[in-house]
Amino acid sequence: MTPSTWLLQRARRGKERLKLWDAELDRLRYPAYYRGRLSPEEANLLLYNRLRQGKPVMAGKLGSVESRLLGEQRYGRFSRRTRLHAHQNAGIFPTDDQGLATAAAELWTALHSLDLLGCWPVEYQAR
Repeated sequence: MTPSTWLLQRARRGKERLKLWDAELDRLRYPAYYRGRLSPEEANLLLYNRLRQGKPVMAGKLGSVESRLLGEQRYGRFSRRTRLHAHQNAGIFPTDDQGLATAAAELWTALHSLDLLGCWPVEYQAR
């Protein structure tokens, strides 16, 4: 292993540790969000058991654009970044205030139908 390869691997491991540490800090900052949250193993077991029993299950996830859309809707103002990404990355249009507010309301309603919501540390998800 070359010194540069070793250094790159070490930097990647350090970055992963920082991500985990940041996620743990979020647990302290947003206790209501994390209360009752399943571990990845528990979530996998839930999905496995439902599928094995032939029971319907609806699982979903929020991407960074969707999380930001819901977060900015909550505060009543959509950023230029959200308008651009909502159209380019999430396929939402029109991106005027009414269009984004309608998309956020539809997304919020759909989230209440999920049996399992996957999440990871992205802006607005814990808030």
